[in-house]
Amino acid sequence: MPLKIGLLLDAHHVPAWQKTIIQFIRQHPNLKLVLVILNQSSLRSGTGGRWVYRLLRKLDRNVFKTKLNQFETVDISDLIKAVDSRAVMAKQTKHKDEFLSGDIAWIRVNQPDILIRFGFRILKGEILQSAKYGVWSLHHGDSAVNRGGPPAFWEVVNRDPITGVTLQVLSEKLDAGLVLGKSFCKTDFTSFNRNQQSVYAAGVELFCSRLKDFASLGSDIFFSNHPKTDPNQIAKTLYRDPGNVKAFLIAIAFWWRRLSEFLVGIFFTEQWFIFYHHNINFPFYFQSATPLIPPAHTDWADPFLFNHKGKDYIFFESLNKRIGKGRIMCLPMDRLSDNPVNVLEEDYHLSYPTIIEHDDKLYLITESASAKFVCFYECLEFPQKWKKLKPILTDIELYDPTIHKRDGKWYLFGTQRPVAGASADMYLHIYYSNDLVNGEWLPHSMNPVTRDVRGSRPAGKIFSFHGKLVRPAQIGTPKYGYGIRFQQIMKLSPFEFEEARIDDILPWMPNMLATHTYTATNDCFVTDAQLRRFRFF
Repeated sequence: MPLKIGLLLDAHHVPAWQKTIIQFIRQHPNLKLVLVILNQSSLRSGTGGRWVYRLLRKLDRNVFKTKLNQFETVDISDLIKAVDSRAVMAKQTKHKDEFLSGDIAWIRVNQPDILIRFGFRILKGEILQSAKYGVWSLHHGDSAVNRGGPPAFWEVVNRDPITGVTLQVLSEKLDAGLVLGKSFCKTDFTSFNRNQQSVYAAGVELFCSRLKDFASLGSDIFFSNHPKTDPNQIAKTLYRDPGNVKAFLIAIAFWWRRLSEFLVGIFFTEQWFIFYHHNINFPFYFQSATPLIPPAHTDWADPFLFNHKGKDYIFFESLNKRIGKGRIMCLPMDRLSDNPVNVLEEDYHLSYPTIIEHDDKLYLITESASAKFVCFYECLEFPQKWKKLKPILTDIELYDPTIHKRDGKWYLFGTQRPVAGASADMYLHIYYSNDLVNGEWLPHSMNPVTRDVRGSRPAGKIFSFHGKLVRPAQIGTPKYGYGIRFQQIMKLSPFEFEEARIDDILPWMPNMLATHTYTATNDCFVTDAQLRRFRFF
């Protein structure tokens, strides 16, 4: 029987992000929209903000635009025209809305399983218990760090590397309800608007995913995975819109940083290097690793170390920054001073090479997200001759695909953008198959298995170390590819996944900005690092 959903709205015209969730509900076979409650009260959510703050945000939106606008006002009349609706005049105090008994009775007659708060202000009273499983609401912030508002604003001001989003069941105490899920995005320090856009896209994915899980798992299993909120895990500080003086100071600091970044970009450039080392004891001694210096206007990144017939080879991405397209190249470890061999080049961007040895054959897989498919190449002549095979996944942008075999099954890890406007670095997806090359690849039942930019996107081959199965993952904040997080895989099957952090590797040199890939053999390891260099040398 479908879950019955009710909506709390301020109007028939809503922000685009809300419409996306409502469309998801209408299209899902196990979700049914049964009622709409329209706010007719004089005070609405999202109003206010002092003039300096509003001016700062308007200027930011005009300068730092995005392809998709989550806040574009759109009409949803066609989505709710056949749904029972009621206009409600709530009893209002300074910040809170409380429903009258007659409206509560009407809601209960419709017997909604879930009410979704898209409108109104802070809700109090019987409305919170009028649906079987409560009122669900998004808080665009990590409730353990940042409460209040404006959403995704103070994280930029305070230079917090992470901006969270929390889905919760509302309770009488603000932000103390049952947490149904969180996502963690990289804070975009360059723009309040861009940061807010990415966080709201993350909220759309989180909400739709939790509704889908509820519909498929049932209430008992779903709620057993969400323990009650610990009061000690709720942020003590309640943020508010800045006053005019505060907003003016924020604006001065914000635009000074933008000007400083522009000036730095004139005199300095950023370039990716490969580093290697012949010691693989843990923790890894990156500080004494040796760099391989790429040509000008070229990035060397995503190194993969492979031992073939007793000899180590480095496969890596070589990106021509002038045309913005990467190809795969190779260097033997015993001839690092030679020119690298061109291994693979396509009409589209290639990166992140991974080699798999299976049934006495060698296969190469690369990232080809821009082409929206994943395929293997079979080795005809090592290391430079490969034949493209039929894609194993199509119509999918999978970033940094990483293969691992466990308990007779093959697992493919990579990140995806589950909704338009979402990050490519924070949603880890897993696919599995019984046959590496010719089998059907099925999605993991928990996809996306993680929603955290601090350790989702793959950063190299999964390996065993002292009895632990270790997955290198990218720390994608405070900038792309900032560091490497080594995580132990605790559980892995088509129906479960769990991992725990072991250690982090962060930039280890004064002029180093990032490091985001690691692989090793028995003799050495390779990694990469982004360095800041003076542009005119």
